[in-house]
Amino acid sequence: MVDPVQKEFVQAFINFLKNPSTSQNLSSDCRESVDVAIQCLQSAFDISDDVGLQSVAGTQESDDSVNKDGIDMFEIFQSLFIERNPKATQMAESFKNEGNRLMKEGKYNEAMLQYNRAICFDPRNAIYYCNRAAAYIRLNYNENAVTDCKTALLYNPTYGKAYGRLGIAYSNLKKYLESQQAYEKAIELEPENQDYRNNLQVAREAAQLRDSVPQISESINSVLSSQAIRNLVNDADIDFGQLQALSQDPVVRNTIQQLCSGMPTNSNDPMASPLLPNSMIQLFQSIASQFAAAQGNGSSNDSSSSHTDTRPPAV
Repeated sequence: MVDPVQKEFVQAFINFLKNPSTSQNLSSDCRESVDVAIQCLQSAFDISDDVGLQSVAGTQESDDSVNKDGIDMFEIFQSLFIERNPKATQMAESFKNEGNRLMKEGKYNEAMLQYNRAICFDPRNAIYYCNRAAAYIRLNYNENAVTDCKTALLYNPTYGKAYGRLGIAYSNLKKYLESQQAYEKAIELEPENQDYRNNLQVAREAAQLRDSVPQISESINSVLSSQAIRNLVNDADIDFGQLQALSQDPVVRNTIQQLCSGMPTNSNDPMASPLLPNSMIQLFQSIASQFAAAQGNGSSNDSSSSHTDTRPPAV
């Protein structure tokens, strides 16, 4: 009598052989040989051809390759084979190295494909998932990067670099709380890594800036609601030099301060002056200065603010 476990395994292997993706690159002679092998296995282990056909057709309920516990016997065999085959590990490492080389050349799509191949040969190596996450980040596939970082951490929970890249991906997704948590964990695991500390600070500042946007918007609306400011903005014949001079006018400054009074500050000192009034005045002065300079030169030059690049270096 055939052992049920053996029969399950053989059925799973037959399903693998019958899968179109398995035989699509085989010659007609090889396909005939595979068909003969399938028939021999079915005969030896008393496996009905109808069951195999139903499985290949995708009928989930009749797939004997998956037992009642949802375990695919042939998938287990493949994972064990990979673990015991040193050549598979060597191949995976070579693909990873090629991916690293491509990352340094800025060929991120090609690098991602190499990491895919490395994972196929060694699907439990946390480094390969983390490296692929770096490629995903460069390609702006941040959701995929989050998934890969979490997978890497499943296989290696103390992998600091995976937490670091998880923080980058979350920051790119504007999930700053999750980003800070990831960076904090990375720092806990690699306290000497200054990049993690820098990126944590960037994430904190980004979160603070995002939270302050509604306050700034409210302050601007309050300023623009002032009749004096509205008259100033709506006056098409206004001289830019006059605009700059008005920014220094104590009356205008007091108006802005009064309109913005009571706004929260970044200080814990209740006696501290509100932050937003000064910021608004500086903004008003800056705009006035730029307009005056533009009028004097007859042209305007765009200036872009620099920011810290939080993307990971090529691995």
